[in-house]
Amino acid sequence: MNAKRVSEWTVDYGDGPRPCQVPHNWTREADLRWEGPALYRTSLDCGKQPGWLVFRGASYRADVAVDGTPVLSHTGIWDAFAVELPPGKHEVTVTVTKNGGPSYPVRNVLSGFLPYVYGTFGGLYREVELHSVEPDLEPPAPPCRIEVEGSSLRLDGSPWEMRGVLSWGWHPEVGAPQPELGSFRESLRRMKALGLNTWKACLWLPPHEVLRALDEEGLLAWIELPLWMPATDPASLDGALEEVGRIVRQYRRHPCIVAWSFGCELSRETPHEFRKRLVELGEELTGAALFKDSSGGSEMYGGDLREYGSFEDFHPYCDAQWYPPVLEALRPGARRARPILLGEFNDYDALRPVAPLRGEYWASSDPAANDQGVRWQYDLPDIVRRGIPLPDEAELAAASLRKGRWMRKHAVRSAMSQPGVQGYVLTGIHDTPISSSGILETGRFEVGDFQSGHAFLIPPRQMPWEDGGNRPGWHWPYVQPAGEGVVRVGVRSEAGYHGRARVVLDGCALWEGEIALAPGVPSEIAQVALNGAHGERASLTVEWGERTEELEIQFWLAWVGGVRFTPGAAELLRVEPGDEGPLVALDADREPSATVVLSTQGPSRPFFRECVHRGLSAILPEDAYDSWLCVAASHTIGRSWLAERGKGWKPMVERVDTRTYGVEPVVVHRPGQVIAALSVGGGEGVQPSGLGSNPAGAEALRRLLSLAREE
Repeated sequence: MNAKRVSEWTVDYGDGPRPCQVPHNWTREADLRWEGPALYRTSLDCGKQPGWLVFRGASYRADVAVDGTPVLSHTGIWDAFAVELPPGKHEVTVTVTKNGGPSYPVRNVLSGFLPYVYGTFGGLYREVELHSVEPDLEPPAPPCRIEVEGSSLRLDGSPWEMRGVLSWGWHPEVGAPQPELGSFRESLRRMKALGLNTWKACLWLPPHEVLRALDEEGLLAWIELPLWMPATDPASLDGALEEVGRIVRQYRRHPCIVAWSFGCELSRETPHEFRKRLVELGEELTGAALFKDSSGGSEMYGGDLREYGSFEDFHPYCDAQWYPPVLEALRPGARRARPILLGEFNDYDALRPVAPLRGEYWASSDPAANDQGVRWQYDLPDIVRRGIPLPDEAELAAASLRKGRWMRKHAVRSAMSQPGVQGYVLTGIHDTPISSSGILETGRFEVGDFQSGHAFLIPPRQMPWEDGGNRPGWHWPYVQPAGEGVVRVGVRSEAGYHGRARVVLDGCALWEGEIALAPGVPSEIAQVALNGAHGERASLTVEWGERTEELEIQFWLAWVGGVRFTPGAAELLRVEPGDEGPLVALDADREPSATVVLSTQGPSRPFFRECVHRGLSAILPEDAYDSWLCVAASHTIGRSWLAERGKGWKPMVERVDTRTYGVEPVVVHRPGQVIAALSVGGGEGVQPSGLGSNPAGAEALRRLLSLAREE
């Protein structure tokens, strides 16, 4: 490329010019709420031949003048544009106005998701180059590398599954979506070491050198165009379609791009005709095999059910007990067979220690540095200002890492045990001001955690009889009643496998035989009998080919009676008229010496997502995550009840929210009584239904009764 960078400029915010180096943005130099305009100025010499000045990225509106004469106005953050210059020396000025202010509101332009992560940015934030020949900014697309065969995918002729991670383009070190290439390559290598193969640019466009780095590192890209909650008046939609065309024509050149989506969670407001036009344009310009109108889909996010594209794309964000049935519900049934890609899923917010956040501009309470803008999640400034007192912060942070690693792997295993699911994208790659779910943050995951190939236990169906008929239900096979039991073992292989396999329990082979796995199809390979003692944990190892995976199984005693359940004790909790109220477990049929109230209401809170707990070991082992899955409730007792009605009650188990740092009781105690926001009788998601079917629930209730007896 016969070009040189034009990096020496001045910038004027209205108080006089100052030197700057382009790429440049004013995120850290000017009030975040200021839209501009800022005036950039440089001098250059084309010599005896004409030149072309190429701007790789300006946010948002750029008005270019050469020697005082206006020559071009460009709107759009993500696409490059060029200005032809005659021979000789020239003074070039660029007046830049960013989006997010009254001139160009966030929803009226292709702002992407960054305003919802932190804020908008303005400036000549990518390189400016002087070319001696006219550059081709819109080269053709390379041959398509993906084949779609029913619900399966092939890459370069071989079976393929997507294992991806999502990026919102948040790079606080530079204040704009312009990652430093060396650190970005290091992130890619860490991704590969975890077993991931795809990087998704979610609602932004990376610089072209980023996509070239992906190609050189042997990784793939999914590009999602920056349409999220767009304005839906005809002028805005026509402008968005025109800008999408410019972007796609410039980015289609990269062979690492294997999937496109033309918006995200567009939902109810966006007309289906517009989504159809997006897909038709993208298909015409790229020839790609994987394209989708809106990542997330109408069935999940609402809106007109007419969807467009070549694959199904869902964003399931669930608590752990709900992942298996929600994923089961996303299976195609009689719908046309197409690959299912989970375009976003499986987040978990780790607890961030507060002290290291002090001094970060994106956690500041100063609106000039960190205005809320359009963000709905804006907890950190107040948290950092107040310094939330968590005396056991380090212990809770470590516990949240253990919990997050289990939950992420549980969700991936649940997804890849479903036929038709051909890949996923984890949320997300790094922590941001609105989430702490970055998988590449130090200490969160280990090499190989997301490699291809999965072994899993198949949940046996249980159809409880309620109110005169059957209801859907399951047993959770990773928690077994003490004694003898049987589990079904399944395996999935990305490339397929024909050969020997074994199932081993604590070193003893339970089954061995020949298996034949079709590529990307989860399949049952064996039924094996187990025998475990109460409280024992066993490691079930599945071996096939060069893969070995361990599945932990917990054994608890089944319920054998000794407690009766009656409605009542409604006065202990807030009960709305018509509610049955909580259930009370009474110690045998005599006058109770201990009472356990199982709360059936309270503030709605996930048990696994966005939180960590203290005091769990009083009920079940803290790291017995599958057991906790079987008793997790989707609510807490609530701080308000404890403050208003809880005199004499002592919290035993508390939920610490990892986004807000709020603490709410889950189990409270006073002599002779315990109140617990736990589902010991199961019934949520994949939890076994009924105390007699839920060994983990039986053990939890035994321990709750034991607590109630304590003075």
